[in-house]
Amino acid sequence: MTYQIREFPEVFCDACLRAPTGELLLLSCYGRDGALQQMLAAFTLPATQGGVGELTLDPAMPETGGRVVKVPIGNPERQDKHMGRLPATLFGQLNHMWLYDTRLAQLDRANRSAWLLWPAPAPTARDVASAVWATIKQLSPLPLLDEWRQPVLEAVGAANLTWMKRTSYPPLGRLAALHLVLPEDFAERVSRLIKQGVIGLDSTPVPTDHCLIEHLVT
Repeated sequence: MTYQIREFPEVFCDACLRAPTGELLLLSCYGRDGALQQMLAAFTLPATQGGVGELTLDPAMPETGGRVVKVPIGNPERQDKHMGRLPATLFGQLNHMWLYDTRLAQLDRANRSAWLLWPAPAPTARDVASAVWATIKQLSPLPLLDEWRQPVLEAVGAANLTWMKRTSYPPLGRLAALHLVLPEDFAERVSRLIKQGVIGLDSTPVPTDHCLIEHLVT
């Protein structure tokens, strides 16, 4: 699905990720360099000077069944970009730009959260489980053994794993995303598992697949 940005008709979007609150987190778009720069400048200007606080994504081909999507810009000071030139086309020289919230590029240790992204097609439950576990180990204030994966994932719980396609703001385009937030009492939950003998230095390896993740992504 390709979208035309109504506020900037010469800019097109082929992927967009929104936060659980609906604000822009990532935009994959392309157009002439001048049109892209105009859009970026408008994000930082007040409305009285031509600034915009929201993008309207119109399906470039309405017959495909796509719907118009409104995307609030959010805080442009948190946004970064990566740009590159596309091969020459019949429409002249076009640039491609990834505009993204910096929270996507790094772990938010203060809030114990992280974003995990995959290109379409959607990843398998095994791939998601591996990525989630690796991220939990990086966010955890306690060292974790790989043998503890299944009980620790269960301790985190599905409520702290948000598969964005199941929310009110699913990703647009060929993109899958998951938002992970460790509970505030994560360390206490792990300590409780140790005290109960569920995990320990002599724990046995866990199965490769995990039913919690499989249920989440299917």
